[in-house]
Amino acid sequence: MDPQSLVHKKELQFLKFEYPFESVLNEFNANLYQYLKEHVTNDLGQLVTDNKVEEFNKIIAGKNAQEQLQVLKIGISSLNLFIQENWTGPRNAKPSNAQLDLDTVNVDTKKATELLCLDSCIEFSTLPRHPKLLLLAKFVLSGNYTHLLSPPWWRLRMLHIHQSLLDENSSLLYNQIESLSQHLVQDPTSILSLHTELKLNFWLELFHVYLTYGVISKIQSVMREINTLADLTMTLKGALGKRTKWQEKNIAQLLLDIKFTESNSEKTNIDTVSNKNEQENTTSSSVERANTTENLQHNPREGATTTLPHNVKLDDDTRLDTIAYEDAARIPSLSSSQQLIVYANLVYIYRTSPKDGLKLEELRPYIDVLLGQDVQEGGAKLLWGVRYGVLFLRSKLESDHRRTVERSMMQLEELRGSLTKEVPESETVLYELYTKC
Repeated sequence: MDPQSLVHKKELQFLKFEYPFESVLNEFNANLYQYLKEHVTNDLGQLVTDNKVEEFNKIIAGKNAQEQLQVLKIGISSLNLFIQENWTGPRNAKPSNAQLDLDTVNVDTKKATELLCLDSCIEFSTLPRHPKLLLLAKFVLSGNYTHLLSPPWWRLRMLHIHQSLLDENSSLLYNQIESLSQHLVQDPTSILSLHTELKLNFWLELFHVYLTYGVISKIQSVMREINTLADLTMTLKGALGKRTKWQEKNIAQLLLDIKFTESNSEKTNIDTVSNKNEQENTTSSSVERANTTENLQHNPREGATTTLPHNVKLDDDTRLDTIAYEDAARIPSLSSSQQLIVYANLVYIYRTSPKDGLKLEELRPYIDVLLGQDVQEGGAKLLWGVRYGVLFLRSKLESDHRRTVERSMMQLEELRGSLTKEVPESETVLYELYTKC
């Protein structure tokens, strides 16, 4: 394999977090930043604070693919560290070296915050921790990497994170996101066009971007793309079951019925799919869709069950914790990518349906299917981020109900505490972060 192909393979590993994230952090702490200072510019701090992207582009233009990838890794590491510090935890994972290196960028927290304000200085909803990390990521990821394929996707991720911090939607960020997404979808030389197995991953990420902006037409369009690529259908049906501890007869309960194509339900390794795409230039769209569904199957580091956010059981004298269906097999076993698709549909219905007393009942089957993955044989263990998101959403829904409000408060406390734990390790959390945040 030639050097350029090796670099592109490494880019794919970065995008899917198959490259051990901790090793990226270690390299970052062990002077990746110093590499940028020595081999790119001796005055990075001035470039960042003055936002001299054109000057930065001139500097990296003469670098080869491997050198450009080394620079890009600084932007990726900075972005992921920022997310870890502000959302996923654990905080201060590498306080000594990382902060020492960043201190050489001569800009204080107040100045960094000001530089991140947009559109007549839209304020932050909450002042972020270590905004210098996002500022550095924003600058480095905005470079023109002529030998690399993945920077537009990383820029889109960075812009989404930036928007998530702001009190109001920024039209400036939105227009940049639109431009990047159109490039990735339409440009025949983009990473998405060259690696079609990444399509489902991309659309799942874009779905959550549009959710942030609340653009219903875009959300609906992307949701159709996701379900088309996935080749699955989800419908609410009636199934016999019991809802209370004292119920003697099974009666009709809502159940989420999920149907897949046979090829979709098979566990396919992403590397196998990639190799097949390289060897076969012509494949039918149906095969492409089936293969695409499993592009998120690989979990970089599956933590033990005890590392997942704890699911607080309902302690009620009447109501069961979950509906006890007469046919327990009615809850399907889902692969990692299928979990993300079901979660996207859950969030879609939650965000687009009116808030009324029936909302919890409509969403409960989705919640039960996802939380039920912990006990399903043959499926993938529920992803950390999906479990966190489902438990958080359930807590919000249950906060208005007399029998569940106590569980709601206890669950939120459990979720808050899970962000300060040292396990699971960073890449386990970040693995599906962009497809469910």
